[in-house]
Amino acid sequence: MKFFKWINDYFFGVKLNVEIDLNGEWEGFFKYSQYAHHLLQKIQFDFTLTLTEENGDINGYFIEEMIGGEVDDKILCYGITKGRKIEFHKIYNTCYVLKEDGFAYEESAYNPPLVKYYGHFYPQENKYFGDWSMKYEIEGKRQYTSGYWEMRKKE
Repeated sequence: MKFFKWINDYFFGVKLNVEIDLNGEWEGFFKYSQYAHHLLQKIQFDFTLTLTEENGDINGYFIEEMIGGEVDDKILCYGITKGRKIEFHKIYNTCYVLKEDGFAYEESAYNPPLVKYYGHFYPQENKYFGDWSMKYEIEGKRQYTSGYWEMRKKE
């Protein structure tokens, strides 16, 4: 195990045991992958995430900036953290659909998606980087999409 720590520290300069205070506000963004709908591929969606952490359990809420305005509701999240790893689920209250006019519309006919986030904290950058994925159903067809995210604690 010491060998792997040495390799990690030598090549990546990363401390394995880092104290991270998750409580408070975080600012970040998420992007869709190249396989997403063409309207979503090049857009960066900004968010503020307010978190509380107790014994590795985290919960909080997102406020997201969408094309054509802000999503009105606070989007709940819950998850876990261990060391530099973080994993949480984002639970939308409703479903939003991005239309060709560039605006996001609430679509009550569809179930809200559950979004899974996975990431790691990088001390040199002082932020989290990770991937997200989402499964949802529209017009009777199951869909899957994914992308990239990052966030930094608000100062």
